[in-house]
Amino acid sequence: MKLNKIIIGVSALLVAGATSAWADTVGSVTLTGNVADNISIVVTPQNNPGALDLTVTKNLFVIAKVTEKCNRHGYTVTLESAGALAKGSGTQATLVGAVDTLSYSIQYNGGANLDLLAGKATVTDAGAKTPKDGIEKNLSISYLAADNLTAGDYTDTLTLTLAGK
Repeated sequence: MKLNKIIIGVSALLVAGATSAWADTVGSVTLTGNVADNISIVVTPQNNPGALDLTVTKNLFVIAKVTEKCNRHGYTVTLESAGALAKGSGTQATLVGAVDTLSYSIQYNGGANLDLLAGKATVTDAGAKTPKDGIEKNLSISYLAADNLTAGDYTDTLTLTLAGK
């Protein structure tokens, strides 16, 4: 009986010692994840902006719906243009010395008139992310009827650029 008690006691000490050597009293797991950038701008033409009647005055005429999407803590949208419809290509080179141009102003999301003669302007400066589906805004044009321009096609390209902060 005494021998059984000694064997049981030694066995208990070995199990207790083995358990403490294999187990700590605190454990941890590090979790790491990632969310990819979701930054985009979608410009959807409205009211056929490729066929403007330049002989009729337009005021706040919607030419596009713009959807801004950004999942960063803020973003900007810039609008760039030659600032006038020019006979031919509407590029900056065409406007220099061009006689046949029609000046216009742009309004973005109901904001102030932007006269972009050969330049660009920041039209959105957001300090937060957009909702998941983005924010839709109107891009509108205003101009006075032109009755003395030479016949032909007049063009300009508006370029919108979204950048996350």
